[in-house]
Amino acid sequence: MSVQVLSNESGLKGWEKALIAASAAAFSVALLLYVSDYPLRQRFFGSGDDAGQRVGKVGTKTGDLRRQVVTGSSFDTINLDDALFNDDTLVTGPDGSARLALDDGSWIELAPSTMVRLRFEEQSELGGISRVPGVELVQGYVTGFASAKEIKVRSQGKVATIVQGDAPKTLAKSAPKPVEEVEEIITVAAPPVVAVPVPSPTPSPTPSPTFVSPPEESLVIKPISPKPGALFKVPRGAEKMQINVPFSWQVAPKDLATTLTITRIATPAGKSIREEVLSQVVVGVNGTAKLGWVTQKPGKYEWVLTPELASGSEQVIKPITLNLMIDPNAGAIELLDPLVGGQALSSNRLQGKRLKDFDLTLRWKPLAGMQSYRVVIKNKAKSQQLILDEETTETSFTFNKDKILVGALQYQVFAQSKEGFIARSPLKSFSFSFIAPLPVFPANHATYPKQSAIIEKNPILLTWQKTNFTELYELEISSDAGFSIIVERAKLTENFYRFKVPKAGKYFWRVKSLAQGLESTPSKAHDLIVK
Repeated sequence: MSVQVLSNESGLKGWEKALIAASAAAFSVALLLYVSDYPLRQRFFGSGDDAGQRVGKVGTKTGDLRRQVVTGSSFDTINLDDALFNDDTLVTGPDGSARLALDDGSWIELAPSTMVRLRFEEQSELGGISRVPGVELVQGYVTGFASAKEIKVRSQGKVATIVQGDAPKTLAKSAPKPVEEVEEIITVAAPPVVAVPVPSPTPSPTPSPTFVSPPEESLVIKPISPKPGALFKVPRGAEKMQINVPFSWQVAPKDLATTLTITRIATPAGKSIREEVLSQVVVGVNGTAKLGWVTQKPGKYEWVLTPELASGSEQVIKPITLNLMIDPNAGAIELLDPLVGGQALSSNRLQGKRLKDFDLTLRWKPLAGMQSYRVVIKNKAKSQQLILDEETTETSFTFNKDKILVGALQYQVFAQSKEGFIARSPLKSFSFSFIAPLPVFPANHATYPKQSAIIEKNPILLTWQKTNFTELYELEISSDAGFSIIVERAKLTENFYRFKVPKAGKYFWRVKSLAQGLESTPSKAHDLIVK
């Protein structure tokens, strides 16, 4: 056999040789990673990619079997043939047991009072990436049979392997220790007001002249609306800060022309300033004259009716003067429900996704013409003590970030237009309660046999529902209903506890929520009996 050595005479350039050497090195590294089964995907992307993927189902069960999914807040009942997912936590009751049928043909059996977490890991193979079955044994006994792949069982940092094809293997776990505690109003001149005259009908034909002149008809002007001193307000929920004022009056003759003059009277610093805002001639129709007027400026107004007499008329009638008021206060801001941590909540009771970061957002609908809003919040329980008085250009206001607000408050939103209208919302109350979790498992009045191997080798599992904005849970176990004789007390980050029963008898247990120095009232106590 002859061996050919590459050289410059072989026709390869220097960069081509470097490329061949780099390719060979890359192939060697890839081969080494494959042979050593190095978890590249877990190294760079973490183990969360596999969370929530189906891994099997409940094959058989007796008694109580419960599950808490990776995003769940409590241990809920799971039924026969229900699907199982990676990172599920399962627990059996004192009378319960179950066989978990894995999708690859393997199975895992849970003994009574056993808790496990399903932990499947990714593994590289020639055909791609596969998952290796595994469980984290928190407490109790498991028996497993590996069909297609080995099953890894982790407990307190140790790993046991159920080899493929071997006889079923039983593993046990002891309970670890619990986690320890760780108005000034500025008026600006308004734009010109808009007058909307009522169109006049076609005048009646002039009667034919007679040889004898009839007597001249008496002049009559009688105001109908507004009433003297009438007060007008912006309607609640109005889209604009303006008021429509309808004027009407009786006239005789029935087609008498009348001039309506409207003057705004302001008294800044005690000095009277008169500003004429409208002067309009209105012709009567069948004895009635009408005019609609729109104003965008609040204040006191004077309106005067003056008849337009024909040239040469000898009749005399004095102008009629009346007043009206446009109220600057307009209750037109509509409040929306407040949000706690981005959700409509009134307590830390869990509703869907668990929340950790607290803040309170007050909201309202925008009002046309308003550039900014003023938010006033007071303490309802402390004689309306002012909590804050702030301005914002948004239609929402968020405060108490990362600080839980407990108790009742009242708040109101104000806004002022450049014309001088002051819009306000109704005074609204809001309260937030920091409450205790709800006990879940075991059910109230549960009975356990003291002489059973289950009790002797495994503690009783106590679980409860998680709560929002909670840092720790405080569990109390007492031998009396008044909790004067405390058997155990623990502060925990998880929503379960393993209770080692000291002796037969009746026990009572309850839970509190703790956060930022706050402590909820205790939950309703559950009792259990050990015979």
